[in-house]
Amino acid sequence: MEPQPKGIYTKIFFGHVLAMLMLVPILLFYVFGVESAQRGISPPSFLSVTLIYIVTSSAIFYSISRYISEAIEKHSKTLATKLSEETKRNEELELARTTMTELVDDLQKKSILGEKEQSKNEAILSSIGDGLIATDQDGNILFMNTIAEDLLGYSSHEMIGKPVVEAVTVKKEDGKDIPVYERPTVKALATGERIKTSIAHCFYYQPKKGEMFPVSITVTPYVLGKKIVGSVIVFRNIVQEKEIDQAKTEFVSLASHQLRTPLTNINWYVEMILSGDTGKLTKLQKEYTEQIYESNQHMNDLVNALLNVSRIELGTFSVELSDVDLPKLSKSVISELTAKIKEKKLKLKTHFEKEVPIMQADSNLLRIVFQNLTSNAVKYTPEKGSVDISVTMKPLGKKKAKKNHVYITFKDTGYGIPKKEQSKIFSKLFRADNAKSMDVEGNGLGLYIVKSIVENSGGTIYFESEENKGTTFFIALPLDGMKPKEGTRKLK
Repeated sequence: MEPQPKGIYTKIFFGHVLAMLMLVPILLFYVFGVESAQRGISPPSFLSVTLIYIVTSSAIFYSISRYISEAIEKHSKTLATKLSEETKRNEELELARTTMTELVDDLQKKSILGEKEQSKNEAILSSIGDGLIATDQDGNILFMNTIAEDLLGYSSHEMIGKPVVEAVTVKKEDGKDIPVYERPTVKALATGERIKTSIAHCFYYQPKKGEMFPVSITVTPYVLGKKIVGSVIVFRNIVQEKEIDQAKTEFVSLASHQLRTPLTNINWYVEMILSGDTGKLTKLQKEYTEQIYESNQHMNDLVNALLNVSRIELGTFSVELSDVDLPKLSKSVISELTAKIKEKKLKLKTHFEKEVPIMQADSNLLRIVFQNLTSNAVKYTPEKGSVDISVTMKPLGKKKAKKNHVYITFKDTGYGIPKKEQSKIFSKLFRADNAKSMDVEGNGLGLYIVKSIVENSGGTIYFESEENKGTTFFIALPLDGMKPKEGTRKLK
């Protein structure tokens, strides 16, 4: 029921009152007539009373009609306004209904297009030649393509919704399980960085049935609004590449061993000639013989490096533990390069914290690390440059500190590494173009060996470099030291 306009009830009330007042003249006439009759007074004539009644009634009826007509007119206007507003509201509701219908139609069309796009994307992902697994931010599997199903022997229905660290078994070459914190997916989700394994340091997947197989893994976290929301794991079976790489390594090892014997003999005879055992040399003979000796030493260094690489890749090198004082070891290596540092007039700075404890490690392996990085800093820094070496309990780089780690930094103001070549710097036999053009000695194996030793020790290594401004290498080693390992040979 529509609400009545304000004041309408008041006017109707007064109309009723006025209508009642119409009875007043009749009542007065009756009362007056009766009273007059009782007192013997003649009542007023009927004509007089009638005239009074007509005049009074007309006035009353006029007032009543005016009040009622005004009320009806105002009420009609109010009803018309309400009707107009209701009509407008109905039109707005109809427009909203039409808009919602169109919106629903658009959403349905977009949903159909989205489903088609999703089907197309799934078809693309399923047809990729490598295994692919997508996870959420907690590492739970969201998607798995057919290649991953074939490689692991599990269907998507068996895997989706499960944590990838539980669903996929990852092992070392010796068959031992990889700790969860070392898994590439866990590292990628924790750090936000892409994690990639190499053939030399690959992991093994254990399928549902059959033997474990070596895999190359790349885990890329995906980020929305600066927040990690999941990861994409791409992997492939590299058993053939592993076999080829091992055959190559074995060949290099064999060839290096065969070269080592004649080089040793050459070195021995040249030393005899230079010492005068075969007679006194002329100035020119001595100069030539010294060049032969120097070239032979370079060949020996190359052969030793190749042997080190083959032992690392074949896993035949030994790790013998002893107490190692890192600052003392660094000072020993620096003393070996003192002549070269003075020759180039380099400014050498060292910072060794007293809090650095003695650690259990293979002193020979750590010496190789210090020798390579210190000699590189000296070789690749021009005259009057500077070299800074530090061993501290806190990192000097941008990365966060790790518990129970010691940090080693090698900083120089040298030639730097071109940006386009920085991704290859730890590769075997790689040398940057600017280093080769300056004819600085090197075989491209040192940094590969350094990275292998550091990672086999449970540590990490990375660098920052800008061409013509310098390079800084950062190493983090766990204080609990290396683990002993039996092997046929030690690295040299």
